[in-house]
Order: sequence, then C-alpha cells, then structure tokens
Amino acid sequence: MKPIKNVSLDNLEEIIFKKAIRKFNHVCHKLIIAIGFDSKGKVICIKTNKPPLSNIRDTGYRPGAGRHAEEEVIKHCDQNKLVKILVVRVKFNIRGKLILVPMEPCSKCRKIARKYDIELIPWNSEKI
Repeated sequence: MKPIKNVSLDNLEEIIFKKAIRKFNHVCHKLIIAIGFDSKGKVICIKTNKPPLSNIRDTGYRPGAGRHAEEEVIKHCDQNKLVKILVVRVKFNIRGKLILVPMEPCSKCRKIARKYDIELIPWNSEKI
C-alpha cells in the first residue's frame, strides 16, 4: 500500500477533522480514527470505527458491537509495512466544536497489535 499523499505531521490534525466531519453522519456518536504509519513515518492508512453490527453471525462480534478503527487499519494495511497506529477519539465539546481526545486502545486491539508487532499510540497533540 502506498503512503497517502499530502499528509504530514504538520497537517495531521486537519486531516483528522476532515475525515471526522465526513464520517460523523454515518457512524455512531463515538467516532474513533486510527492512522497507520510505515517505518519512515508516512501515513499509509486512515480508518474509522464501524457502526454497530446487527444480526450478523459468525463474525466474532456480539450483536450490536462494531469493528474498532485499529482493527480496520490492521485489516486494510500491509502488516509488513505497518509499524504504528495513532488512535484518537473525535467528539463534540459543549459548544458544538469538534475536539480530539486521547483514548487508550482496548485490550483486544492491543493483543492484535502485539501479534503483528505494531505499536499503538493514543493521541496526544503535545507528542505528535
């Protein structure tokens, strides 16, 4: 998979907000965005959580559960190139403005990431 064009650490927050605005109409109120990076620090994949599934059997998910954004990145990226995933929650503050909030990946996603030797990084604008 080729790196996504025109994405750098300088405009990463802008890219996240653009993706969030497009997805908020289609996803539940909890929007999580995961961004996959290769070993050179290039963005190779940006995915969001999937809405809750209903009446789908044999998927490994309980009814009403959705797929996590981290899982989507691992599923759609070449695991040989993917070295880290940045995870961020996007939500509206009390004034109706979109904000980025740090969040810790769940134990299931951490386990999957360890299996592929992928580092999971919660969003922290001071460290980026």
